[in-house]
Amino acid sequence: MTPVNFMPWRQQQRRQAVRAAFIWLLPPLLLLVMLLLVAAIQDRQQQQMNRVWHRQYQLATAEWQARLRQIVQRQARLVALQARWRQMVSAQDASREWFRRLDMLADSLPDDGWLTQISWQPPRLFLRGIIVSERSFDAWLTALTQAPTWAQVSVVQRQRETDGGMAFTLALTPAGDDE
Repeated sequence: MTPVNFMPWRQQQRRQAVRAAFIWLLPPLLLLVMLLLVAAIQDRQQQQMNRVWHRQYQLATAEWQARLRQIVQRQARLVALQARWRQMVSAQDASREWFRRLDMLADSLPDDGWLTQISWQPPRLFLRGIIVSERSFDAWLTALTQAPTWAQVSVVQRQRETDGGMAFTLALTPAGDDE
């Protein structure tokens, strides 16, 4: 049996209403789906870009940390070299000061005297020698006592020899901070 439509105009109105709904609802719905797809694609691309940027950031950070370690090592070596340099300069200055002191000591030694032994026992320099006249020894002792290079000059031993000379031992304490 075939259905009989007693109200065809009503069925036509329904069809038109459904068509109108599809016409009015379908494009915005398709537009919404399209926008959601575009947003999802952009989000996926952004996540990929973020991963790439994060990896590049990690690589750059690792490279900079390696460079920083190298710089810190170089700085430590530089500080060590500077300290060694200062120590060498200080030792060189101390050596120059001792050369100056010994030079002044040699210049002040009388012509009729000579040294037989020089020894260093911190903080003193010990001199042993022989001098011909006692007057020369006293003059030399006075000159050493008045010299600014020696803080203290003391006679450890003074002995008359049988041949007329005199054997002596002096203890000299250097003046200054480099004792």
